[in-house]
Amino acid sequence: MNIQPLQDYVVVKPDTEATETESGIIIPEGSDKEAVNTGKVLAVGNTVSGEILDKKVLFRPYGFDEVTCGDERILIGKAENIMAVLC
Repeated sequence: MNIQPLQDYVVVKPDTEATETESGIIIPEGSDKEAVNTGKVLAVGNTVSGEILDKKVLFRPYGFDEVTCGDERILIGKAENIMAVLC
């Protein structure tokens, strides 16, 4: 599915959550984990600068709506919820 956000919205593919710690401890599904708040910008609306397109960003974890496209989880939200571009 191809998504083109409108106006000042962006589409972000969140980074996958780790289900195993570095020391090998497996984290069960549904446990209290911090929300993932980094991801890659897939698309931007027509009023958003294209400079963030295809960049890894840090965003407010609760400023986006979760949408499922096929078997892929993406987030859609306002560009103002993106706090930084990660280098």
